[in-house]
Amino acid sequence: MTYVRDSNNGDGIFCAEIPADVEGVVFNGIHDQDPNTRRQTVDIKEGIVDNAGFYCEEEVDGKITVGTYTYSDPVTPTDAPTDAPTDAPTDAPTVAPTDAPASDDEPTVAPTEAPTDAPTEAPTAAPTEAPTVAPTDAPTDAPTEAPTDAPELVESDYDLMGSFNDWNGQALYVVDDATVALTIELAADEYTFKIKTGDTWYGNDGTIEGECDNWGFRTTAGDCTLKITEAGEYTFTVTVNDAERLGVTITKAADVEDPTEAPTDAPVDEPTDAPTEAPTAAPTEAPTEAPTEAPTEAPTEAPGYTAYFVNSGKWSKVNAYAWSPENATWPGVAMTKTGEKAPNGSDVYSITFTTKYSNIIFNDGSSQTEDLTFEAGKYFDFASGKWYASLDEISSAQPTGYTVYCVNSKNWSKINAYVWNPNGAGWPGSAMTKTGEKSSKGYDVYSFTSVQKHGNVIFNNGSSQTDDLTFQAGQYFDLASGKWYTSLDQI
Repeated sequence: MTYVRDSNNGDGIFCAEIPADVEGVVFNGIHDQDPNTRRQTVDIKEGIVDNAGFYCEEEVDGKITVGTYTYSDPVTPTDAPTDAPTDAPTDAPTVAPTDAPASDDEPTVAPTEAPTDAPTEAPTAAPTEAPTVAPTDAPTDAPTEAPTDAPELVESDYDLMGSFNDWNGQALYVVDDATVALTIELAADEYTFKIKTGDTWYGNDGTIEGECDNWGFRTTAGDCTLKITEAGEYTFTVTVNDAERLGVTITKAADVEDPTEAPTDAPVDEPTDAPTEAPTAAPTEAPTEAPTEAPTEAPTEAPGYTAYFVNSGKWSKVNAYAWSPENATWPGVAMTKTGEKAPNGSDVYSITFTTKYSNIIFNDGSSQTEDLTFEAGKYFDFASGKWYASLDEISSAQPTGYTVYCVNSKNWSKINAYVWNPNGAGWPGSAMTKTGEKSSKGYDVYSFTSVQKHGNVIFNNGSSQTDDLTFQAGQYFDLASGKWYTSLDQI
């Protein structure tokens, strides 16, 4: 918005032109005493007319309520009354007159002082005094450059890496002990990016549409997609949660007009006649239309967003880790057994949040699902890896599982199976079971069964391991040859 002038109370007045068909307005800005805090007003849907004025009142539920008045540009009269009485009043009136004086008693000189009972709050009508000169330029005391005592920026150990800087990296600057930030210019385009510190990379597999609030970036995620539809300056603010996750907020800087030019709606001609009437009544309190409490349509109770988990994996406990915005630390919040049973006989667990999250992971502290979209009110079945609108939609068939076999042709003392896509138990994975079978060369055969179909597996003994392998359910992997076989007779 464009600065116009200061009010009689010393507050800055700003103006902006908006389309005539808008249905609502919200004002926001940076707090004077805390540059890192952005505040905003309540949604304004009434009184949006030409020359409507709004002023801040008080903060309610994190938002500022507003009062209204009719704004009028101050002017200087060019002509004094021609039929003034012979004697000018010797003192300024102590109370603003409620009606203009009769034509035979008009004063020869306009009062030189404001009435002693001038209103202490923003009036609902135009101010009674005009500045001696109509403003044609921005205030002369407006700062023309950054203060000379601005604090020196300190680079952090975190770098912003992305296609917008050819992945060369730009250091984020220290804000406080847990926050770093960087502002860069971005053209309208689609980008990918990550956050990096040392040899550790943090990503998010989702897509950000221009701006975001505290998205979770983790060491296990890939590149995050950023779609910019409006070119401008964007600030990346990173909150360090722990070694595994970061919170990333992206905001676009507000467009600022050139302060050296006069406001577009400044008066071009001064009025030819002085005002003939004083305001009919000085306001004694804030306008009656200012809201006295939170909007009546605001919910009286915090909304609830519930997700359900069908424990077809037979976990001993179930946690829900939700994010976007960031939630609790890993592994999240313990879910509650509802007492219901799915058609396949599995127990049902639930979790309710008051915040609407975008993503969720179900886990038992070691095994976990993929990164899922949070589907409030629906049921996620671990065995099928799908969401269902109701329990009745889940198959009554018992989960049979997916089994892989490993032929211990290297005579390891033990064999583990580490699976992912989706993730299973943490490294080194789950201990495999000796089946009692032997290959044609006399080597023992081990098996691992999961109720979920995984995409990848690594066989290991805690120190030695295979390459990253595709999970081949029902097949045998020979450690010596490094190949899969469809039957044990082939090895």
